[in-house]
Amino acid sequence: MHINIPMFLAFRRCAIFSTMVIFLATKKTNFEIKQFICTISVCIGALLASWEHLESNWFGIALVWLNNITQSLSNIYVEKLKQKGINVFGKFVITV
Repeated sequence: MHINIPMFLAFRRCAIFSTMVIFLATKKTNFEIKQFICTISVCIGALLASWEHLESNWFGIALVWLNNITQSLSNIYVEKLKQKGINVFGKFVITV
């Protein structure tokens, strides 16, 4: 077992941070300071909740972060499709 469910859920809360970082890198959009503070607060809370398990399983934590990053990339792709006026579910059905 690579990571338990509570650890997975704690680090899934950090997906907000990875989405923000990827949006900054790809779209060069600036976020308000309130959004940044809220995101950092959620991530600090997730880290504090999982503090005692951080040393035990780096591979599982890396898998969760990889999951967060791919989810963030998926969110950006869906937003691009919406801007072009393409139905996301229609595109999904065509590519499958």
